[in-house]
Amino acid sequence: MDLSEKVLYHQIHPAKLAADMSGSIISTYLMWHRRFGAAMLSAWVPAILGSAAVLRFADLEHLKQSRFGHYIRQFMTLRIEAWRFGGQIVMWVGAWYRQFWLIAVGVAMVIAAWMSGRWCTSRR
Repeated sequence: MDLSEKVLYHQIHPAKLAADMSGSIISTYLMWHRRFGAAMLSAWVPAILGSAAVLRFADLEHLKQSRFGHYIRQFMTLRIEAWRFGGQIVMWVGAWYRQFWLIAVGVAMVIAAWMSGRWCTSRR
């Protein structure tokens, strides 16, 4: 497996997903309390460390062969990754301004980005 495949499939490794989700929740909470620096640290440090650990140590071949692996190979483009990150930004803005509805919109954007392959016909 080459580096580009590892970068693609590491996104669905359980450890990476856990790091990203916990970082998202904690950083959104900290943004609600207007602790920008701590929020950014809690978002980026686990994500970067999780990526580094998974890329270095995890065997991603079984994820590549899984249904989820086939799904992201077909539909996870840079545009979809940007859409997911945009959803996180909307969550942070919603938390900063203490607007629950905006946080919900951000969560919906992230979920929609992950699910977009269900209604999208374009492929990698």
